Amino acid sequence: MKTLLRLFGSERVAVGIDSRNGQVVNARLGKQHALSAVNFALHLASLGIERIIYTDVSRDGMLNGIDVEATCEIARACGLEVTASGGVSSLEDIRGREPHNLRH
Repeated sequence: MKTLLRLFGSERVAVGIDSRNGQVVNARLGKQHALSAVNFALHLASLGIERIIYTDVSRDGMLNGIDVEATCEIARACGLEVTASGGVSSLEDIRGREPHNLRH
């Protein structure tokens, strides 16, 4: 990670966090880890990462909308820029949820 940051700069590196029930999960293997998504985001922040891409894998591909609460919790806890991923089926899923509305 440090090498990537050194080579490309923190403004050009985003790290994805896949989560289920608030815990980091390896989506490819379906394996859940004993590490919370919030704690992992805090660790990434300590390394100098500026942006994460957060996916609640239980919503990904389901077209039920993003997990707004978990996305906001991570953003508040770590102070990073957070891109919500997975679950969006239409503009209605994100309408009224511009970044200034998600931060508080």
